[in-house]
Parts: sequence; structure tokens; C-alpha cells
Amino acid sequence: LVETERAVKAIKLQNQQLRQDHMKRVKQLTEECDQFKVTVKMLEDKNKKQSKEVNELGKTKLSQATKIKAIEDSVNSLQNDYIKKIQELGKECDQLKATAKISEDKNSKQSMEMNELNQTKLGQVTKIKNLEESVSSLKDEN
Repeated sequence: LVETERAVKAIKLQNQQLRQDHMKRVKQLTEECDQFKVTVKMLEDKNKKQSKEVNELGKTKLSQATKIKAIEDSVNSLQNDYIKKIQELGKECDQLKATAKISEDKNSKQSMEMNELNQTKLGQVTKIKNLEESVSSLKDEN
């Protein structure tokens, strides 16, 4: 009976020791769990913040892409306008060259006509001089 009581007492003591160890382990695991909860909360907050930043960066990127596209469209439009203007100026230049050629030809023709008229005028002046000399000579004879 004494041995049984000793065995029961030993088992109770062992049981109490196991309970204390178990309680320590539960307390330790609870503390670790609480630490993990804090860490998880911090990570979730950080994740939320980063998600917002990524979202903002995405919006900024989209906004910048839109601005770039608008600038590219504007540059293309200006280039097309310049090309059209250059083509128009080329046509205008060709027309002016043609007009200048016509004027040059006309001036050349008029110069030739003036030379002919000057030759005729010179011939007429010479003829008049000769006639005046003849008239003068005839007067002298009479």
C-alpha cells in the first residue's frame, strides 16, 4: 500500500511537473503567436502601403504614357504640317520659276524689239540728217 501511495505520489508529482512544463510551453507558444500576429500585422500594413504606392505609380505611368502619346501625336501632326507646307512652298517656288522664265523670255524679246526700234530710229535719224543736208544743199544751189 505504501508503495502504491508512493507510486501515486510520484505520478502526481510527475503529472504536476508535466502540467507546469505544458503551461510554460503554452505560455511560450502564446507569446510567439502574439509576436507573429504583430509581425503579420506589420507586414499587412506594409503590403497595403506598397499596394497603394504601386497603384499610384501605375496611375503615374499611365498618365505619363498618355502625355507621351499626346506629344508624339502633336509632333507627328507638326511634321505632317511642315511636310505639306514644304510641298506647297515647292509648288509655289516652281510657279515663281516658271513666271520668272516667262518674264525673262518676255524681257529678252522686248530687248530685241528695242534694239530693232533703236536701229530703225538710228536709221531714220541718219536719213533725216541726210535729207536735211540735201535740202540745205538744194537751198544753197538756188
